[in-house]
This record gives sequence, C-alpha cells and structure tokens, in this order.
Amino acid sequence: MLQLQLLSQTGTLTGTVKDADTGEGLSGATVFIIGTYNGGFTDEQGRFSLKGLKPGDYSVRFSFIGYAEKVYNGITISAGETRQLEVELSPAITTLGEVEIVGQRTLIDLESGQSEVNISDEEISEMSVKNVQEIVAMQLGVNETPDGIQIRGGRVYETDYLVEGINAQDPLAGTGFGVDVNASAVKNVQLITGGSGAEYGSGTSGVILTRIKEGGKKLELRGSYRRDNLGFNQNQGVSWNTDEASLSISGPVPGFKGKLTFFASGSMFLTDEYYRVQARQLH
Repeated sequence: MLQLQLLSQTGTLTGTVKDADTGEGLSGATVFIIGTYNGGFTDEQGRFSLKGLKPGDYSVRFSFIGYAEKVYNGITISAGETRQLEVELSPAITTLGEVEIVGQRTLIDLESGQSEVNISDEEISEMSVKNVQEIVAMQLGVNETPDGIQIRGGRVYETDYLVEGINAQDPLAGTGFGVDVNASAVKNVQLITGGSGAEYGSGTSGVILTRIKEGGKKLELRGSYRRDNLGFNQNQGVSWNTDEASLSISGPVPGFKGKLTFFASGSMFLTDEYYRVQARQLH
C-alpha cells in the first residue's frame, strides 16, 4: 500500500528516439534530465522510459553518436501520469557540435555553477540610480559601505571591476572607480557573486562587468537633474546645496548613411563642504 502511494506521487517520461531521415529507432541513444542524476538509454527499437520523476518542469537532453544533440525545455511531469515524447535526431554531417533547443530558454542554467545577475538598460531606466555602484548595491548579497562595494561579506578589494573588459580597479585602495560610470551610459551590468571563471582570478568575492552603450540609427537624448533643496531652504540643516545632473546623446553621424554612429555621456556633481562657509582669514 505504501509502495502504491509513493508511485502515485511521481510521474513517468516515455517515448521513442528516431532517425529524422529514415524514421528508424536509434538503439543506445542517451536520454538525460538536466540538473538531475536521472537518465538512461534507448532499447533496440529506440524506446525509453524514465520512472519515479517528481512533478515539475524539466529540460531533457537527447544525444547519439553521429547525430546532433537536441534539448527539450519545459517538459511537464505530473503525479501519477505518463508523459509521451517523440524525438527525431538529425545526422551531424555538417552540424557537428550544434545543440538544437526546443522550447523557451530556461531561466536558470542547471549545469553552471556560476551565480550571476544581468541588469539590462531597460531595467536600469526604471531605477532611481545615478551610477553602477547604486545599481549593484540594489542586488541580493551586495552591501554598500563608505569604503566601497562588498559582495557576500567579502572585503572591498576582493571584488573585480571591469568596464568593457578593462580592469577598472584602484591599484592602491582596491576599490572600483569603474562603478562611477553614469547610469544613463550603461548598456548592461553583469554581477557575478560566485563560481566565476579563471579569467576573473582576482575577483574572489565577486565580479562587476559593465558594458557601455553604443550609438544607434536614431538620435536619442537623455538626461536627468536632481537637487536636495527647492530654493527656499538653502543653507539649512536638511540641505547640502547639492546638484546632480547627467546627459547622454547618441545617434548616427551625418553623411555616413548610418554606417558610423556616436555616443557621448557626461555628469555633474556640485555640493557644499561639511562646514559650508570657509574662512578667508584666520586671526
């Protein structure tokens, strides 16, 4: 009775792997569920059966020597049901090394040990941020301190800062002046908080990769302006008389028919010092 109850809580994936040209079953083809230890091989007729699968969505890989691999995403397994899947593999004569993906791209790469977050320019435009440092500080596992950015509790100098592949880390303090890039000039920010590759050897705590925008076919002008007072409350305790502005412009260069583009960005930061008024003469 207990065994029947356990079986009813799992599902089964069955099907056949065939040659796409002849329609014949492929014997000995590999069937593997990505992110698990569950897999198997097809029989002499190309049939396979994977039992004891927990309910959920899976990505299943099919491969056979001399054929191009194929991956099926979004295969839903329900409790107590059997899911049928018919697979056709094409000979890898001219497509050796290709992997065909069927279905939508998975949100999480189950075969990668790297933990990362990608923030696009569309997402950045919806944030109230002025530079890369504020963008990264909003992510999980990141702490912004007066010394700089700390990732997963690591020290500031344990974070690697790259702008377009170029190291932007202060060689003395270890902080990243690359995170001061204007937010309106950023195309994409990639934050790696674990499992980074060997190319980021110095980023033991994390890696911040910044890509700069490029000019497009249309003329675009973006800007922002912020201040901490409304004019009537200047030189008061709640105001430092701070003004911040940013401006970026991009588009095609006239006369080159869209083959040459440009992008430029600038920022301004004005504020009073701690004591606001400086003495001109000491007695």
